[in-house]
Amino acid sequence: MQVFLDGFGNALLYDQGTPQQRSTGLIETENLTIVLPQVPGLGIKYDASHCVNRDGDYLREMFEFGQHIRHFHVKGTLRIGGKNIPDPPAGMDDLHWGAMMALLYTHGYGGALSIEPHSSVWPGTGARGEFGVRFTIDMMRKFIMG
Repeated sequence: MQVFLDGFGNALLYDQGTPQQRSTGLIETENLTIVLPQVPGLGIKYDASHCVNRDGDYLREMFEFGQHIRHFHVKGTLRIGGKNIPDPPAGMDDLHWGAMMALLYTHGYGGALSIEPHSSVWPGTGARGEFGVRFTIDMMRKFIMG
């Protein structure tokens, strides 16, 4: 876990966990329940794929702690038989993007949606990576107001 200031001076909890590391331990429901009320103004950099890969309930976390989300990652995750398939583009994965966007709107989130293409199968470069980014943008557009 790391706490850092974003470009706007917001203090954020940052989960550095990868699917292989599972989680750093702080960005988990039980810990957030304890920490967030103790540190006024503390925000969360949220990546639902990290929650799924530690067998958590990402919709519950977003419902309970969505008012603290200050930075949001758009990255897919696909788990089969308890194994993680390297982060496919959002929309080619297991996450319920409509429900997540509804929760972000419910909590008044007005920040960026940060596309995060960096898996070995779907890198941010090359033909497959570029296709994945375009696919994610096209899929997410239907959820953007305005």
